Amino acid sequence: MEIKEGRGKLYYSSSGQLISDIDYKLYQDLAVGPAHWWGEFYLDRGIKISEEDGYIIELQEGGKGRCFVRKLVNRVLPGIPARCVYRVNGNSPFALGESEGAKPQINNKVNKDEISS
Repeated sequence: MEIKEGRGKLYYSSSGQLISDIDYKLYQDLAVGPAHWWGEFYLDRGIKISEEDGYIIELQEGGKGRCFVRKLVNRVLPGIPARCVYRVNGNSPFALGESEGAKPQINNKVNKDEISS
């Protein structure tokens, strides 16, 4: 099991448009396969995203992977602004590098039935 944690970016899968910077903690089970990853990310309050759309997470080290999200809860801590927490399920390996073949296909919609876990 590998843990990926850091500050990344969230994009719409359909258009490639940047939504926001995110803080993430992701888990990847390489024994099952490179497309088997899940975890959570946090958005500042006020940014709304749909559970119906597909997204791309760009990791701090530059890897990108396609995913779907589900809002969990607003976590409120004293002295810290409320943040939205999202559960994420990946459905593509993290692509590294700048070559066109290594990037996820941003303009392709992914069927939710392809998600495992």
